[in-house]
Amino acid sequence: MIEILRPNIGWGGIGGYTRDPVEAGKGIEIEVFFEQRSGEMTSEKLSGKIVWARRDGNFNALGISFSEVNRTSHPRLLSYLQYIDQAD
Repeated sequence: MIEILRPNIGWGGIGGYTRDPVEAGKGIEIEVFFEQRSGEMTSEKLSGKIVWARRDGNFNALGISFSEVNRTSHPRLLSYLQYIDQAD
């Protein structure tokens, strides 16, 4: 598992930077953390594919496409995405 710094998450996937080595075309399991109103942290695990990767200074920039996201298996992620869509 890699740590994504400065993540940018959307309906189709997640992008960001990492210090870890990454390779485009590889499948990946990611865990997205959410802070609840109570301050408690929860998470959901997702499968995806690294669709692009490039070196950017001391970091590797990457984009991950989600394999499948649905309300049954990823309710927190979908709620978060709907919330940020309303804020835009």
